[in-house]
Amino acid sequence: MAGIAIPSLNLKTSPDSPQPEFQNYERKNLPEREFDVVVAGAGTAGVVAAIAAARQGAKTALIELKGYPGGTVVEGGTALHSFFNLWKAFPGVEKRQVVVGIPQEIIDRLLLIGGTSGHNEMTTNYDYDSVCTSIDTELYKLTAFEMLAEAGILSEIPLTTVKFHQLQIMKDTVMESEFIENPDDFILFSLKDYISFIIEFLELLNPKIVVERFTGEAPPRFLAHIPWGKIRAEQVGIMIEKRLEELDTWQGRLYQQAMN
Repeated sequence: MAGIAIPSLNLKTSPDSPQPEFQNYERKNLPEREFDVVVAGAGTAGVVAAIAAARQGAKTALIELKGYPGGTVVEGGTALHSFFNLWKAFPGVEKRQVVVGIPQEIIDRLLLIGGTSGHNEMTTNYDYDSVCTSIDTELYKLTAFEMLAEAGILSEIPLTTVKFHQLQIMKDTVMESEFIENPDDFILFSLKDYISFIIEFLELLNPKIVVERFTGEAPPRFLAHIPWGKIRAEQVGIMIEKRLEELDTWQGRLYQQAMN
């Protein structure tokens, strides 16, 4: 069998350690493609670089080994640093935001869905950083995916499946408290708008990607806000399919156009 040999992880490094084991992987024939920009790695920097390139009209590919973007920040970091200068460590220095643009846009979008506490001023250990921007790792992944999709990059990530999930506000959570205090900070789709959003997304989505579900469903007794009433997830799926038929459109209809 044709293949490539890749050493498996072996943490023993002494001279007496056994030789690394090898695993054989079957060769894959991949189609040749051309891009203006290729970004290796979908960590925070990679995501921002890919979005920036695509927004400028460059045909952009973002290559990531894992099935999601985010890198270190979603795998244990859970916080972003250095949006501001180190003013707290130097009395008399004026506070100044030094990171703006797409990184700040990510934070702004996370704020709208309760995915970050914002730029919190440090009260201790501020000789390293004056602010700490904590994030919800899963909502960060979602926001990154959305921004990549809007820039026409999502379909270049090696995904095989995708799940859609509307924002649901659960009872007795921090998000519920924030929703009660500042309801205008939250964007909650009406059912009609959500169906329109899904259809527009599907038209741009690679037709080879399997959609596992169109919406989530939590028991109404756990929800603090029920904008769609008690409609079930399978009913929403039927509505989406019906609307696709009415519009005579389908998943991937605009995919090639978006990639060119």
